Amino acid sequence: MITDSGRERIRVPLGERFADLWLFGGGDDYLLFDTGVKGTLASTVLPALEELSITADSLRFVVVSHLDVDHSGDIGHVHEYFPNAQVIAHHADAGAMSSWEAFASQRGQEFLANWGLDETPETVNWMKEAFAPGQVDVTMDGSENLALEVNRSIQLWHVPGHTLGHLALYDEDFDTVALSDAILGNAVPRADGSPSFPPTYRHVTHYLETIDRVRQLSPHTLLTAHYGDFLDEGVHHFLNESEAFVHSLESVILDTLSTTPKTLAQLVSEVNPKIASWPVPGSDTALAFPVAGHLERLWESTTVTRQASPEGWRWTR
Repeated sequence: MITDSGRERIRVPLGERFADLWLFGGGDDYLLFDTGVKGTLASTVLPALEELSITADSLRFVVVSHLDVDHSGDIGHVHEYFPNAQVIAHHADAGAMSSWEAFASQRGQEFLANWGLDETPETVNWMKEAFAPGQVDVTMDGSENLALEVNRSIQLWHVPGHTLGHLALYDEDFDTVALSDAILGNAVPRADGSPSFPPTYRHVTHYLETIDRVRQLSPHTLLTAHYGDFLDEGVHHFLNESEAFVHSLESVILDTLSTTPKTLAQLVSEVNPKIASWPVPGSDTALAFPVAGHLERLWESTTVTRQASPEGWRWTR
C-alpha cells in the first residue's frame, strides 16, 4: 500500500549521491516519475513495488522529467516490465531519448560543436553505459492533467531551465510539487549533504521563471531528485537560494569577461574558483551548463559579443 500522502519515494543510489523517483496513486492505478539510470527499474523499482504490494500491471503512466541519464536512462526497459504503462515526456526532450547519438548531440556532448568543450572520455562512457534508449509513447506540452482512478488528477507542468523539455508534477490534493531537477539550489549535494558540483541549469530566463512559478504557488511540499524534500518555509528558502546563485554567477561572469576574447573553457576555468562551494577539480564541465546559459542571455541582450574561432566561440565584453 502507498502512504497516506498519496505518494512513495523510491531512492536510487547514484555513486556518492542519490536520485529519488516518485510513485503517485493508489488502489490499482499508479504513476512513476522518472526511470533512473539503465537497470534501475529491475534493480530498485520492481522490488519497491513488490514491498508495497503493487503489481507491475497497475503502473499506468511513466513520466520522464527530462533528458539526463539519471532520469531517463532506463526508458528502454519500461514496456518490458510495465506493459500497461504509457511513457510520457515533453516533445522538446522526447526525441533525444530514442538514441545515444541524439542524446549526445542534444545534451551529453552539446558543447562539443560551436563551444569547443567536451566531457571527459570517462564521463561519456559512463553516460553511454547508463542509457537504455527507448521510444516515448506520448509527448505533452506540460499543460495536461493525468487522471488516476483513485479520484486524483496529477497536473503536468512544463518547467524549462535545466533542459528545454523539463516536466514537473503538481499533486493538488496534497499541495505537492515534484520538481526532479527543475530547480537546483546553489550546489548539487552528495548523499551526506556536502556540495558535489554546481547547479546545472542551462536556460537562465526560463529557469528564473520556473523559480517564480513555484514561488507564486507556494506549495506545502517540494519534492526533488537529489536534495530530499522541502516543506513550507523550507520551500521558500530553497527557491531564494537558487535564485541568489543565478544572480551571483552572472555577476562573476561579467567581472571575468574583458576585451580579451575567451572561450567557454577559459571562462569556466576562471569563474569556477571564484564561485565554487564544491570541489573545483573535475567540475568545469558541469559549470559549463549555467555559464553557457548566461553567455547566451548576455549575448541576446547585446551585453557581450561573440566571435567564431577554431577553438569554439570566443566571448568579450
